[in-house]
Amino acid sequence: MEYSRSKHEIIQWYQSHISGKGIRLVWVGSKEHWDTIHSLQSMLKKSVSPIEVITISNHPKATYPWTRQSVMQDILRGDIGVVPTSDQGASKAKSANRVTLYMALGLPVVAGSIPAYHEVIKGGQSGYIATSEQDWFSAISLLENIEVRMHIALNAYDTVLPQYT
Repeated sequence: MEYSRSKHEIIQWYQSHISGKGIRLVWVGSKEHWDTIHSLQSMLKKSVSPIEVITISNHPKATYPWTRQSVMQDILRGDIGVVPTSDQGASKAKSANRVTLYMALGLPVVAGSIPAYHEVIKGGQSGYIATSEQDWFSAISLLENIEVRMHIALNAYDTVLPQYT
């Protein structure tokens, strides 16, 4: 199972996925963290742009069930990887695994603010850190542009490939 793609594959993927049908956010997480994506989904209902949220989880309401065999292909159904966070103390100690996974697959990332994510994401260069509702809307709005999305994704890929794969 591959956890990254070549830069050439990423560029080809972007060129073939210009749909004009809105943005597809993708979230991977366990049912124990469903509240974080549910909060983001509720917030995104205020958006004027069409935004689909693809969820991959062991939660019964997930778009796709999480399986080792399909998780990578399911992630690639999305345009932007999202990693919302909780304000609970334990969530502040998480690793950057999901962030680096999205980046290695060539997806730009918008993530909540925890120390591990700040170590990997360079705001506006390799992804975005969102600390407020306005930050989420701003980042997603910027990433609606395919050229910006591909530029951020390639920077993210270049950031994680030497250090995390």
